[in-house]
Amino acid sequence: MPNPSDDIKARLNIVDVIGEYIKLQPAGSNFKAKCPFHQEKTPSLMVSPDKQIWHCFGCGRGGDIFAFIMEMEGLGFPEALRLLASKAGVELKNYQGQDNSRRNRLLDLLGAAATFYHEQLLKDNPLAKSAHHYLTAERGLSPDIIDEWQLGWSPNEWQSLEQSMKRLGYTDNEMLLAGLINQTSEGQRFYDRFRGRIMFPWHDVSGNIIGFSARILPQLDDGQAGKYINSPQTMLYDKSRHVFGLWLARGAIKEAQEAVIVEGQMDCLTAHQYGFKNVVATSGTALTEEHLKLLKRYTSNIVLAFDMDQAGVLAADRAIAIGGQANLNIRVLHLPNGKDPDEFIRHHATDWPEVVSQARSIMDYYYELLKPRLLSEKIEERKTATARFLKMISQLASVVERDYWLKELAKTLHLEVQLLYDDLAKLEKPQSSLASDAPLNSLSQIKPADLLLAWLIKFPNLLESLSEELEPDFFSDPRAGQFYKNLIVYYNKNRQIDGQTIDYPEFISWLKANAGELSNQLMAYIDSLFLLVDKDLAEATLEESLGEISRLAKVIKRAFWQQRLAIISHKIAELEKSRELSEQKRDLEINMLLGEAEDLSQKLRALDN
Repeated sequence: MPNPSDDIKARLNIVDVIGEYIKLQPAGSNFKAKCPFHQEKTPSLMVSPDKQIWHCFGCGRGGDIFAFIMEMEGLGFPEALRLLASKAGVELKNYQGQDNSRRNRLLDLLGAAATFYHEQLLKDNPLAKSAHHYLTAERGLSPDIIDEWQLGWSPNEWQSLEQSMKRLGYTDNEMLLAGLINQTSEGQRFYDRFRGRIMFPWHDVSGNIIGFSARILPQLDDGQAGKYINSPQTMLYDKSRHVFGLWLARGAIKEAQEAVIVEGQMDCLTAHQYGFKNVVATSGTALTEEHLKLLKRYTSNIVLAFDMDQAGVLAADRAIAIGGQANLNIRVLHLPNGKDPDEFIRHHATDWPEVVSQARSIMDYYYELLKPRLLSEKIEERKTATARFLKMISQLASVVERDYWLKELAKTLHLEVQLLYDDLAKLEKPQSSLASDAPLNSLSQIKPADLLLAWLIKFPNLLESLSEELEPDFFSDPRAGQFYKNLIVYYNKNRQIDGQTIDYPEFISWLKANAGELSNQLMAYIDSLFLLVDKDLAEATLEESLGEISRLAKVIKRAFWQQRLAIISHKIAELEKSRELSEQKRDLEINMLLGEAEDLSQKLRALDN
């Protein structure tokens, strides 16, 4: 039976998979992009369709399609396998260990629960009909949207779901872990968490159902239970880390290069029904850094379509604090007459694109919000408003933006702008984890050993002379030494490759067959070397390689010999302090070390001649 991961790789093109997440640009026979795992100004992530691998030369991450999905989605291998198997149309039923994953078991349970709730919504009983009428007649949702999003109804019974899931083979403990049932305080019985409610499934970005938001049916609302309740935090669902609707919106967000964030799930569903597919929702949850980090995978342009009540203002506060340092372009949408997006789109759908396009930058919005207090005659109000706006300015990453807003604030306050610069300098400037920067990559910043090995992949015939003077032990990185040793063996057994670049699939196949067990770290390192050839040496000539390999070999030898000298120097110092050896024995060992040191010194001097 074929290995499912190999079957998946055979069916999926790595360019298509990675291209769903980030914008790829052609670079010869490969593709390049800005790395989604660190902030950078120029693209340093390379994707090779021939080798079906990727590598970032800025942060060092790389691997195959599974490695990318695991990094991007924060998944383990079993979950990444499940996600890609679905995409590739690969059946995993007979895959050993698949059903042993607790996470996958809970995903299956939640999917079954969503199916149960959806089927209940379509039943011919009074409460189910009322729930369906609420969604369609009162909220205007179409049957297609109800089906696509698997909206449902939880019967107003104590153990309806629990009994149904037990018939499918799920246990009470699994239902507790999935947040579907509760346990009485005495611990003697279990009961359904959601009863008499309209069910809105939450999906992760891959489309797996991970939890629910549930609205009480209006005719059952006695004011005692909350209007909305959500799944509790589980190993799958964390409301601060997931965005409602992103599983369906991410393609449209990438295409539009803009995400519109609304508050409620009805706002989101109505937007999608009317064709505005780049809309997502926080669904009653405070906007968090994790929300923006998730959205930044797809776009740097965010529009907030929140009611600007106290909660909306707090959300905008967080957006400035989080987004400013992460170079996110955040704007605020203002709807006329205080309407929410759901109502506005249902009555003025054709006006929605224009309203979104007119959204103001978040700093513009805040400036207008604070202006009355900045102009107040009460000194404390002016002082507080000024401090608040300076704090926002301090969180902007762009020097140009900072300068602009400091000058605008100075005009409003009738102050010298330098005074505000002085105050700004005193403020702390918190850094978001979204904004972690990495140095720009260039050939001069690549490790000499890595560059040397890339040249040898490009021109392997140079190994004949180099292998006589450069030993595997000279490499400080064990992976480099191991690869170099195997490259020599491979070349000696395949002399017909003279003058040709090492073929990646053939080399990897030979390595797996002849080099014993290979670590994931070594394989990722080898991938990075082959991509380095494609990225920086594709057009290099043999003449260029001769000088470069000679120079790099000298660098490696010098570093190795200098390290050996440092070790010898330390040993001599230790021997001179030692009282455990006789003087004659100590002098003998010191003289031997001095002889070795002199030999190394001569080698180092020869490098400079």
